[in-house]
Amino acid sequence: NMSNKTIHIGFALNNNYVKYLAATMASILSNLPAERNIFFHIITGDINTENKRRLNTLQSIHPFEIEYIPALTEKALLIPRNHNTHVSAETNFRLEITSLKPELDKILFLDADLIVNTDISVLWDMDIADYCAACVPDAPNYVGNNEKFRVQAGLKEYYNTGVCLMNLKQCRQNDITRRMEVAVRSHADILRYP
Repeated sequence: NMSNKTIHIGFALNNNYVKYLAATMASILSNLPAERNIFFHIITGDINTENKRRLNTLQSIHPFEIEYIPALTEKALLIPRNHNTHVSAETNFRLEITSLKPELDKILFLDADLIVNTDISVLWDMDIADYCAACVPDAPNYVGNNEKFRVQAGLKEYYNTGVCLMNLKQCRQNDITRRMEVAVRSHADILRYP
């Protein structure tokens, strides 16, 4: 069921992040109205069966659908490494979501270590028909670190993609995946937060 009633949430992570993901999922499910359906799309290369079983126990909070999408590890590793060691190659998989889920028109991509303390459907229901994505400028206390990078990269603003509502239909129409890959490669020498 691809109706807008179902909230589609994407995560990209490896097995080491499952314990954080469990907290994130639990916090989303705890705040979700009973009538809303939710579908988690997890792009990963290596989540083991035991961890999948653990995540499934969260069904007791609120029922959900879940799928594990095999990560295109080789492809993600082609994207240049960045200077932040805590950013895994998996984070690059989100660039592939337009082709990995061709039937999806919208997805909310979240970092796997967030706590959601309100009803996520309010964000999901935002109308972004005319935009490729909605996300927010990073917290001001980071500006010092990011200013040099922002200027070098020619960005007006540094946006935090840890919460990113994506209009996949618009992304496809605007060839965003290819354009992002070109941008990431051409900025490889200065990228801090690809």
